[in-house]
Amino acid sequence: MTGARLAELVYSRRSNHKPLLKGEIDWKNRMVAIRSAKQRDVSVQKIRKVQVDEATLELLRMEVLATSESWPCAFRATTNLARDFDATLVRAGIEKVNVLGQKLTLHSFRHTYATFIGEALGANPFLVQSALGHSQITTSARYCHAKAPQVIPVVTLRLLSKTEGGVKGRCQEGKTAQHAGG
Repeated sequence: MTGARLAELVYSRRSNHKPLLKGEIDWKNRMVAIRSAKQRDVSVQKIRKVQVDEATLELLRMEVLATSESWPCAFRATTNLARDFDATLVRAGIEKVNVLGQKLTLHSFRHTYATFIGEALGANPFLVQSALGHSQITTSARYCHAKAPQVIPVVTLRLLSKTEGGVKGRCQEGKTAQHAGG
């Protein structure tokens, strides 16, 4: 629900990245501070603020309450996320590899989020870049699919329905006029 990478949220012994901390959640304004996990220099912290909906905030609140008070991270540490993810797919009856041969991973959900946010933000790559923390605008542009405005077909249909004979009559009239007058 934030488009965050797994390493940006959950502690891992394999990574030197600092995950989401309890103190970085602004409960009142429904904002979460996410540190980019893609930076090579961890001494410089690149942080983006992401607003979450009330349902996501409630799930986050339950997760924070499930951690010990001395644990600074918002999420509990896990020993093997890949194994847990695979077990969840089995329980849900979801295939690990789709018909196109593409493997489903936890990171797949970031791509899905990026596509949804791209559509919601009107295919604006600069807003997608800000929401996902991409360093390159070309990465964000992949998720911005231009769509034809939905108002054009409605207006066209209304205009055509007001003419005599509807669509068929208009096509025949135009064809006749072209042949007769050139």
